[in-house]
Parts: sequence; structure tokens; C-alpha cells
Amino acid sequence: MEPLARGTIQGLANQTMIMAREGTARAIADSFAPIRGLDLIMACALGFASILWFEAFKAVQRYRQARERTA
Repeated sequence: MEPLARGTIQGLANQTMIMAREGTARAIADSFAPIRGLDLIMACALGFASILWFEAFKAVQRYRQARERTA
């Protein structure tokens, strides 16, 4: 794993899906980060977030930029 070798935070695979309990597939963003201890990488942490939040944030940014151009 490259993040462990380099000691950096990195995103994992694109278009990752997770299955909800009711069977619905949901797109997620995921990342991988090393956990350091005693000057060594002792473990790693996986982080997951819903893509829906990121998509909504990008839409708000596009809206604001469009309004700034027309103002």
C-alpha cells in the first residue's frame, strides 16, 4: 500500500459503492491514512463519506460562481 510506504493520506478507488442494510447501493468517497506511533506507522485508518454531500457542495459553489459572474 503506497500510503503506508510514503506515510501520506490518499483517496482509494474511484466510484466506490457501499450497500445499505435495505440493499440500496450508495456512492461513497473513501480515504486511507497512516497512524504513527514511536516514529513508525503502527496502523491505518479508513474514512468514508457520502458522495451526496460533496455533490451538493459543488452545486452550491457553481451557483455562487455563476451569480458572481452576472453581478
